[in-house]
Amino acid sequence: MGKIGYGYGSEWHLLRWMGRHRTELDQRILHTLGRAGAKLEWEDFPFAAESNNQDAEWKGLDFLNHDRALQRAWAEFWPNGSGIHNWDAVAWIKTEQGRELLLVEAKAHVGEIGSHCAARSKDGREKIEQAFRLSKHAIEVAETQDWINGYYQFANRLAALYFLHRHRIPAHLLLIYFTGDRRSP
Repeated sequence: MGKIGYGYGSEWHLLRWMGRHRTELDQRILHTLGRAGAKLEWEDFPFAAESNNQDAEWKGLDFLNHDRALQRAWAEFWPNGSGIHNWDAVAWIKTEQGRELLLVEAKAHVGEIGSHCAARSKDGREKIEQAFRLSKHAIEVAETQDWINGYYQFANRLAALYFLHRHRIPAHLLLIYFTGDRRSP
């Protein structure tokens, strides 16, 4: 989580919608997911005393930290160093059948979309490549497709979603792309 810009950037746009237009945002999300009768319950963001504004984003699967077995499995599946997933928002979809997880990734301009894997340790890189192999196989993507370069962040979100489904946690990945952003001056 960087410094929030006033009037620009995905973090500013998402927090604006979550804070000032939550009902409309929730309705649009639930309609898109085909869950019109459901309710969204947003996870509050964690605190981070070391950051400028003392706020943080959810990292990895920390929002499920009550499940120790799942956390151990996650640590085996994905490296938990400085390059761990940062989620822009996390919510639970409450339906008559139960709860489903909603992971949100927001972008405000094209420059935020491209990314490359920056894992430095050999073990971390190998763990990521193995997670990608398993994820690609599960969703029938050719193993030759490069998930390390170009759109790495999107690919690692798919890997997290695969992991959750593999562990029988109903989950959705919501990508929000804001248009008309006035980029940082």
